[in-house]
Amino acid sequence: MSRSTQKDIKNDLRRYKDIEAIANQKGGKRVINLLSQDIITAIDTISGNYKELTHTEFIAQGARLSERLALYRLITGAKKNADIVKAILENEIKENGEDTDE
Repeated sequence: MSRSTQKDIKNDLRRYKDIEAIANQKGGKRVINLLSQDIITAIDTISGNYKELTHTEFIAQGARLSERLALYRLITGAKKNADIVKAILENEIKENGEDTDE
């Protein structure tokens, strides 16, 4: 990998660490809880009212669910993703040496 790739990996690691820090704070935990409640509500709405929902309402609920799930996964998966990226960075440094041009 090139030095610019190593720099990109380091930037990704910083981003995941920032998101992980948010997840570990009181406000972040509150956001996770609210996202969980919104996800459950969207699933309940779809599963309980699928016969009565219009096509547009059904799509809106699906989009709501998808958006909330993506954000939930981003926040709750930040530590795991940071660990994976860290391992990739360590491997890259081991193979090519550390980029010191930052």
